[in-house]
Amino acid sequence: MAQKTEVTLSYASSVSRACFSPSAVAFMAGGSGITPFYSMAAAIVSGLEDFNLTILYGSRTSDNILLKEELEELAQNSGGKVKVIHVLSDEEKAGYEHGFITAELIRKYAPKKYSLFICGPKPLHAFADEQVKKLGLKPKHVRRELHLMLSLYPLS
Repeated sequence: MAQKTEVTLSYASSVSRACFSPSAVAFMAGGSGITPFYSMAAAIVSGLEDFNLTILYGSRTSDNILLKEELEELAQNSGGKVKVIHVLSDEEKAGYEHGFITAELIRKYAPKKYSLFICGPKPLHAFADEQVKKLGLKPKHVRRELHLMLSLYPLS
């Protein structure tokens, strides 16, 4: 039986909570935005969660992919429930998609009915806004987490 999951979602300064029991989720991640999705994939593999997960993970080059081996291992051990698609913006390489995570790429890999979760740097979110419009997803099917990088000033 699938466990109901409570997820804290934040976008800029607003924080909201959402409870969901998804059957399929597509994750759009960029850079270190992969970390919450890695945790979800691990929960699926360990049996704590039960839904199908497609991760579209954008990196500049194959050398920049965070948690690459760990993600591949989770996908291999998930019984087909976790799929990871790497998208490289600055490198064309066999076995990887090239460019950005577009609406067309999401349609190619996401199941027919899904919720989309987005996590990554601010430019990814700006780009994702346009892609979400093209997908025609209802706002209730799109969740975001935005990590803001703040400048630190020395105390003196």
